[in-house]
Amino acid sequence: DQNWVIHSNEDEVSLAYKTRRAQPYIVVLVGAAATLILSVYFGKVLGNRSRQVEVSKELELKVSKDELLSLASHQLRTPSTAVKHYTGMLLQGYGGKIDRKQREFLNRAYSANERQLEIINQILHVSRIETGSLVLAIEPVNITQITKALILEYQKPLKDKKQIVKLNIENKLPEVQGDPIYLTIIIENLLTNASKYTPDGGKISIHLYTDSSCLILEVSDTGVGIDKKDVGQLFKKFSRVHNDLSIRSGGSGIGLYLSKLIVELHGGTIEIISRRGIGSTFRVKLPLIAHKKL
Repeated sequence: DQNWVIHSNEDEVSLAYKTRRAQPYIVVLVGAAATLILSVYFGKVLGNRSRQVEVSKELELKVSKDELLSLASHQLRTPSTAVKHYTGMLLQGYGGKIDRKQREFLNRAYSANERQLEIINQILHVSRIETGSLVLAIEPVNITQITKALILEYQKPLKDKKQIVKLNIENKLPEVQGDPIYLTIIIENLLTNASKYTPDGGKISIHLYTDSSCLILEVSDTGVGIDKKDVGQLFKKFSRVHNDLSIRSGGSGIGLYLSKLIVELHGGTIEIISRRGIGSTFRVKLPLIAHKKL
């Protein structure tokens, strides 16, 4: 071969020959390796880009859904309020005398409309919190007064179910810094939740006390309770745990989710201790000193 280079040393001649023959293979291997590296690199780039697009679309969809829920709730609230107003007037006799059967139907309609208004209001509260448009009106709040007022307000449904509420309050319980309207929502949700999932004749206990830095609210019941594996579902939006009373009691699956959001807005925590067939205890801790996020 005319391309050979003749050396006096036979080993050097052999090495030069082998190197010359290996060059095409080396070029192929290097090219293949470079192609593989570039493929992996661009694959990762395209994958990251695809994930970013997907996350962006999911975020846009979530925002659109939240805006739709908020708009729908606003639009539903007006006619529901009107139904409440006129039904109440009929029950008070402004439309003339009504017989017992008519009163029964009107009472049912009024109660159903009240439940609908409650769900609408909860969705509106959640929408404001999630979009960051909620502004809390912070002031000293007497949790004892709110709790006693709610128990009195809820006497009729408690009496209908023959349920007893036991209230245990620590002496000289201090006030907390918070929004009284939203703190009332927490206590109301926990009280109504305890009543819904406690059979007729059951007991509900409310305990208010303090530790070194928090005011603690405990609402316990002798209700159906839940399994440990289902606890994580309780504070998710539109999530409900199925049990013996869940179908009969109804509900939107948003009350506990809303309560958790409000508690966290006040710098507090909420937890549950429950045993199926024994009952549940919800424990809310609210800082005695205003939280910096307020």
